Amino acid sequence: MVAWPRQALLVLALLFAATASAQAQSPRVQVYEFGTYASEGGTEIGTTRQGIVRSQTSGIRQLEATRKVMGRLGVEFGFRYRLMGPRPGALVPLTIIAKFPPPGVLARDSQKPIQQDDYVDATTAGKEDFLTWTFEMRSDLVPGIWTFEIWSGNEKLAQESFEVILPPTS
Repeated sequence: MVAWPRQALLVLALLFAATASAQAQSPRVQVYEFGTYASEGGTEIGTTRQGIVRSQTSGIRQLEATRKVMGRLGVEFGFRYRLMGPRPGALVPLTIIAKFPPPGVLARDSQKPIQQDDYVDATTAGKEDFLTWTFEMRSDLVPGIWTFEIWSGNEKLAQESFEVILPPTS
């Protein structure tokens, strides 16, 4: 009868260790910077599910830490993040979801507005990365709340929102 409490403690300790180990292996995202950016241009690397062109940019630098973005052609905004876990150097597939305010944006060869889009990107654990949007077409200039999410499987790892405002007209 005295052995049962020791066994119960052992079972609880093993459950705690297994839970801690599983949490340590789950990917996490740390957003450490947001706002408007400038970059040295980009190379097209594909399209999203809805046909929006994806580009890989280089030489990105922050211009202003803000969540309020002026909707003008050429303005680039978003955030920098670091993927942590499961182990440094591991490739982790992440789903990036973009949510646009009504009426939505247009893909390059489409006339149908898009209010949500996504793509999968393999990201290296331990490496710094960034997610930005550049207003390239007039149809991109949609005022309202723009939201970007990063998912791993069914788990949302990060969400960042920006308010896009249009400049006053004269």
